[in-house]
Amino acid sequence: MRIGVTGATGQLGRLAVAALGRRAPEAEVVALVRDPDRAADLGVPARRADYRDPASLARAVAGLDVVALISSNDFDDRAGQHRAVIGASAAAGVGRIVYTSILKGEASPLMLAADHVATEAALRASGLAHTILRNGWYTENYTAALAGAVQAGGLIGAAGEGRLSTAARADYAEALAVAAADATPGNRVHELAGDAAWTMADLAAEVSQATGRQIGYTDLSPEAYAAALGGFGLPEVIARAIADADGHARNGALFDESGTLSALIGRPTTPLAAAWGAGDGSVSSGAGARASRRRGPGLGRGRCTPQRGKAVASRRVCRRGRSSSGAGGEACAGVAPGPPTGPFELRRWRGGMCRRPACCPAKPACRACPQECRPRIPQALDQPPPGPAGPRGPCLG
Repeated sequence: MRIGVTGATGQLGRLAVAALGRRAPEAEVVALVRDPDRAADLGVPARRADYRDPASLARAVAGLDVVALISSNDFDDRAGQHRAVIGASAAAGVGRIVYTSILKGEASPLMLAADHVATEAALRASGLAHTILRNGWYTENYTAALAGAVQAGGLIGAAGEGRLSTAARADYAEALAVAAADATPGNRVHELAGDAAWTMADLAAEVSQATGRQIGYTDLSPEAYAAALGGFGLPEVIARAIADADGHARNGALFDESGTLSALIGRPTTPLAAAWGAGDGSVSSGAGARASRRRGPGLGRGRCTPQRGKAVASRRVCRRGRSSSGAGGEACAGVAPGPPTGPFELRRWRGGMCRRPACCPAKPACRACPQECRPRIPQALDQPPPGPAGPRGPCLG
């Protein structure tokens, strides 16, 4: 069996390729990516597949038995991009498409759902055998910057007391691998979510217990939350999408208790505490927290060497290889490895002049915002994010 994975250099895609290697070692996995050079470390063959280049798609899917279509993170006509892959796959005689959609599908009230509903309709109309994985929210959407929340002393959001059935990105990648390797005939739809639902207050309590500090949760209206996210530098369309999801979560939009995900992957989904490292000291009130405060709130472990201008993450500024704390050389740890991707990554991020990929993943200088650098939903939110095309602006990778 020959399986092609779109978006294979993305966060979910990389995990899916690795999971296929474990789940289906006999399968030939092919990475379908816009830039094959970026796939060199995946250990599988790579083919160029640009959603906006039909000829590249036709070549990319030729000879494949299965195409795992990971939803695009480009706001500009997301459903059209998906239809292009579906059309190329149908013309090439691909046997099955596995698509990562959104929890509850057409019943989802989220603004991110529209393009997924359109893509599901295109799959049904194509006549291709298909498996639709309606993925719930990633736990990483909420845990990616808990160190910053600890420093700030609290979490904010708009989910109220809504129960969130999240799962780790690795759990969804395993499900994608299982579905792609399944040769059973017929069309299938799986509603996928974590085993144990939790609330924002639950998360705050867990963080408080792990750190020994009182971490509270402040619930905002979706409008106020969107404004707060915008104030931290997120583009308006992304801020609205995050706040919209939170607002609907309070009414159950991100809750599911079917247990389908754990049944599909053959193990329990990753617990909340394990997903954010509560047991490994990664968020603590001791030396780890002090180190986090030196790095700045909610930052990743990336380093960078800015060469011109500055990149901004939280309140730390990188200039000529020096951080705002005065540290010199390459240890410019105040720069986050990418744009904010979750409700707690409340930090300023401005793509631009930092020359290391960890700081500006897509382009070193993208204020002109060419076609390949249009605003996109950060991949931590892409479980599946559709939505209208956003205005041109800073490159979000």
